[in-house]
Amino acid sequence: MTVQPINTMLQGDRILNEPTISCPSCKTEIKLNESLAAPLIAATREEYEMRLAQSKVSMAAREEELKRQQAEIVAAKEDIANQVAEQIKLERAGIAVEEARKAKLLLSVDLEDKDKKLAELEATLKARDEKLTEAQQQQAEFLKKQRALDDEKREMALTIERKIQEGLDAVRVKARWKPKTALK
Repeated sequence: MTVQPINTMLQGDRILNEPTISCPSCKTEIKLNESLAAPLIAATREEYEMRLAQSKVSMAAREEELKRQQAEIVAAKEDIANQVAEQIKLERAGIAVEEARKAKLLLSVDLEDKDKKLAELEATLKARDEKLTEAQQQQAEFLKKQRALDDEKREMALTIERKIQEGLDAVRVKARWKPKTALK
């Protein structure tokens, strides 16, 4: 037995919906009244309630799946955020190491330049010290020679003075003896 679509009948101003079924052998349409339709309605209601329950279970399962997927997405986002944070941390550390290396390189170049300049200044200072020492030695020798010359001059003056004095004394002695001989 198959249920046909509900035939619609007009009765005055209102429309009556009367369900009908067709007999499979003779194809006669039988109108369903409440007593005949009750078991069909109950069966249909059970079928729809069963479908509704299945639908609810299916919806609940989908909701659970969506919640699980959302939790997985949140966990994946957190994992990605942690990975990004770790990567940033590693990159920052790498950048810090690279910058430290560059700073050390610049500092070593600067230190090498300063060491070269310091070595040049020390060499210049050493050369000047040597020249100063040599000049001081020359000055000391000059002063020594000057003193020796001064000493020789004084000694020569003293020797000349003595010789003059001796010559005068000799002249005086002669002069004293001569007048005595001239008087006689």
